Amino acid sequence: MRPVPKAALAACLAVAMIMIGGAGVVTAASLPLALRGAFAPPAVPQQPDADPGVPAPPAPGPTALERSPDRGHDPLPDVRPPGFRKPLADFAAYRSQRIDWRACGQFRCAEVTAPLDWDVPDAEAITLALRQRPATRTPKLGTLFINPGGPGESGTRLVEWFRATGLERYDIVGWDPRGTGGSTPVRCASAAELDELHEVDSSPDSPAEFDELVQAWRGFGKACARNSGPLLEAVTTADTAKDLDLLRELVGDEKLNYLGYSYGTIIGQAYVELFADKVGRLVLDSVAPLQADDTGQRGIGGGATQVQGFDASIGAFADWCAGRGDCGLGESREEVLGAVTDLLDRLDARPIAVGDRRLTQSLATTGILASLYQDARGWPQLALAIAGARGGDGRALLAAADSYNGRGPNGAYAPSQNAFYAINCVDASDAGVDQARADYEEAAKQAPTFGKYFGPSVTCPTWPVQAGIPVSQFHPEVPDFLVVGVTGDPATPYAWSEGYAGAQPGATLITLDGTGHTAYGRNECVNAAVVDYLVRDRVPGGGLTCR
Repeated sequence: MRPVPKAALAACLAVAMIMIGGAGVVTAASLPLALRGAFAPPAVPQQPDADPGVPAPPAPGPTALERSPDRGHDPLPDVRPPGFRKPLADFAAYRSQRIDWRACGQFRCAEVTAPLDWDVPDAEAITLALRQRPATRTPKLGTLFINPGGPGESGTRLVEWFRATGLERYDIVGWDPRGTGGSTPVRCASAAELDELHEVDSSPDSPAEFDELVQAWRGFGKACARNSGPLLEAVTTADTAKDLDLLRELVGDEKLNYLGYSYGTIIGQAYVELFADKVGRLVLDSVAPLQADDTGQRGIGGGATQVQGFDASIGAFADWCAGRGDCGLGESREEVLGAVTDLLDRLDARPIAVGDRRLTQSLATTGILASLYQDARGWPQLALAIAGARGGDGRALLAAADSYNGRGPNGAYAPSQNAFYAINCVDASDAGVDQARADYEEAAKQAPTFGKYFGPSVTCPTWPVQAGIPVSQFHPEVPDFLVVGVTGDPATPYAWSEGYAGAQPGATLITLDGTGHTAYGRNECVNAAVVDYLVRDRVPGGGLTCR
């Protein structure tokens, strides 16, 4: 789950674009703060599909959720982003497509067609982009689908750097989920408009600043509606899970083999709930919860929140820094934390000029939290960046914020930014702008160091469409599978992975005792256990702890 620092701490959907130990992309004042600010969607009973094997929305159930009070209610404009296609006749036609793989560098690429609305397959259709690393050893084990999280990050790009050692008997396939990357993309604001949005004060100190923040995000949502139209209502995780089952069928596999990171674990959980009988070998690395409870928290892990996870991580950084003696930010935990918060407080009134841009409090907070996605090996660079900003040089922290926000050196933004907000906001309803402000005040108490800098999560309360019907969670029995969690993970607290593994029949928990976000691909102990499971179907007896 991308960390959603700041007000953005996305509803756990702040699931980071884990790029095998890489940082996510942070933004400010955006989504439900640390999984807060969302109503618990009512449970929707799951029923068998009328046509076996056909993905379809769960039914019966409510035709709509309780409406979020401050979201838009106007009809969406009739616009079509690139990638809309002529619809196929029926479900059978979608399932009988042939994947036309073509060479793309050292990999193979393809596109397939999926219904915009899985309930009305012959109405409109969209494109799904795929990339495959073909198996190089026999006998083949089928296809392993992979997803990097986000939400909104590119699965096709993940194929390029995914750790495939030991998995050569699989065709490894990444796809760009609907609304993202090379698939039919959500489109929103221009680069200049995003720059302006990220400079708005995300932790307002007055009613006027709060109103400015609300209006800024409301304007962003209107831009998304203006440029994406009906696609905004069709990018739920439930839709993506149904797409994934279509892809499973098109590659010819009877069961789904899948490895997902962070928000990618939400896709995996949704698939388990909708298609339990189709689950093969499954690895969920750094679990982000599927559902919210009646407090707006995602209901596993004893109430742990993302903002608390980041607060704990900055505390661990402070302990490390104070213990070194040459960190330059203080000789005790309190001095280091004071140096960080003093910098952020000063930036609130006096941003630092960086060329023709500014390092604001919001961007500096994003840069710091983005750096915490890394494990402790990245802490020396974080200390240098904070010390530089304290001395008037904001380049390093601004670069970290840009990386997290998907802003390139040329000023262009990655398309993941738009998809991140669209998917988060259609996946969960909320209690409105006033509740977002109240939740912000409570989060500041829960996370005494950093909570106040995250700001109120007003992106979803001002979003132009209501939330879709969620996937209900019944924990069906599925074959043995792996859950991986990192004890010092700031973005998806370890309690989430531990809680899900404890609730789900068949789950075995692998623990990485360490720091940073996600585990597979950056720890050899975890790597070996995951490969042994995916290739030989062996799970560690009694779980496993790696260090």
